[in-house]
Amino acid sequence: MRALVKEAGHVRLVDVPELRVRRADDVIVRVLVAGLCRTDLYVADGRIASAEPITLGHELCGRVTASGDARVAVGALVAIDPRIDGGFLGVTHHGAFADYVCVPAANVLALPEIDPRRGAYVEPIAAALAVPSIVPAGTHVGVIGTNRFAELLAAVLQSEGCVVERDGAFDTAVETTGDAFEIAALCEALRPGGTLILKSRTPDPVALPLGKIVDKQLVVRGVRYGSFTRAVELVSSLELDPLFGESWPLAGWETAFARARVGEATKLFLRMDDDPCAA
Repeated sequence: MRALVKEAGHVRLVDVPELRVRRADDVIVRVLVAGLCRTDLYVADGRIASAEPITLGHELCGRVTASGDARVAVGALVAIDPRIDGGFLGVTHHGAFADYVCVPAANVLALPEIDPRRGAYVEPIAAALAVPSIVPAGTHVGVIGTNRFAELLAAVLQSEGCVVERDGAFDTAVETTGDAFEIAALCEALRPGGTLILKSRTPDPVALPLGKIVDKQLVVRGVRYGSFTRAVELVSSLELDPLFGESWPLAGWETAFARARVGEATKLFLRMDDDPCAA
């Protein structure tokens, strides 16, 4: 089987041994499509430390081909919670940019029969759900980013009963880029005593406007994930199609990575087929 592996500081598409069920909770998933995100680029570039050799990728949709756990049905379409044994898929555990991936049964999320690109969006939806998990329905939330995660976050917030605001003064606001300029703009827009929610996992230090935070007595809170169960419930109903970008076969990973470095308006995908005409 093929896998996109980082080793000794280099990323290469290589052949690796076929996966087998070795433990009672092992599940083998044939990857159909995998989303490409900042974290994957950071690991590829060495900006996030990882195990090596490591197969990259953590946002995926696939079909179960073998299972050591009777509760996970062979043939089921699934997404994966990438948080495994205190680590993370594609960082400490071999990930999704491969023909197959092996994960614990507890991390497998059964899906309805949907577009696999939607299935690969379960992880970003769960990431967005971290925000409404700490703010009650009816909260007005400022979101000023224009990237794909900002658009996804806005849709998720609205689905959970929050009100999304794009400009003006905010009591609660969320950063979506990890950019110091966005954070400074949000701190400027927040009312005294407001809350700034940090969502990006940028590996490098980011400057904070400490004077503004102190003068306004702002609350700064980091969040990571909300409910994956709720993400599965939402994945069929959210308007995701405008966020879908191009897809490349796994062999075209270098083009996909280069395109992903240019901007974040849409989600780019790797497919595990080799048909250049496939969607």
